[in-house]
Amino acid sequence: MEKYVSPNRCCLLVVALLLFVGCDLGTYSKRYDERMDKSSSIRNTNKDLSQKIYKIGNAGSIRLPKIFTLESSEEYGPEDDFKRARVNGMDFPGFVKSYIGDKKSGENWLPVQGYFFVIAGGDKSSTDIQGEISEIIKQRVAERAAWENTPIQGNDGETRAWSKMTVTGTQPFFVFEPGSDNQKEKNLTGRMDLYLRSSDQSHFLVVMRSPAEVFDDAMVLGMVKSYMDPK
Repeated sequence: MEKYVSPNRCCLLVVALLLFVGCDLGTYSKRYDERMDKSSSIRNTNKDLSQKIYKIGNAGSIRLPKIFTLESSEEYGPEDDFKRARVNGMDFPGFVKSYIGDKKSGENWLPVQGYFFVIAGGDKSSTDIQGEISEIIKQRVAERAAWENTPIQGNDGETRAWSKMTVTGTQPFFVFEPGSDNQKEKNLTGRMDLYLRSSDQSHFLVVMRSPAEVFDDAMVLGMVKSYMDPK
């Protein structure tokens, strides 16, 4: 004898199945959109970065902006003890490397400068390092700025704790004179972003600065997002 199945019951089963499939597709669609958004974000933040990875000793590694890997760019180390190689007038501790590229603005080529510092952990906390750096900046730049705790999600999906400070105001820069290979030190309205990441082993400081008119927020943030912890 055949078992009777109510048409209403069949309809309910069909509706339930459609709802299940719809929810499942909705979840898949949401996850797909999230992956696409993340992929798009990585492409956008990395468009100004080169494939060159700079390893910072026991502090990790970071990708360099393309502007620092051009033939015309400059690279300096601890042995290069002169103003152009350092943060002009600001002798931050733990200097290991600096890069300089130039970006055109109107008729002028203006410097874009990046500096990397590694400070041994020891007994000094992140707050101690922030205080030391702030004091050095005060001696050179009139405008005051404060550190902010800034969690940043890296390209690998991991959110890392950074401390950030933005310093604006008149700063000294070495600028090419129009139509010449000669450089002259000039005081220009500048911007300097500092990113500090601390661990028990070391404090890693990234400093990016340039005249304000050519400062590139996206490039700087993209570089910081490319950071990878030491292995």
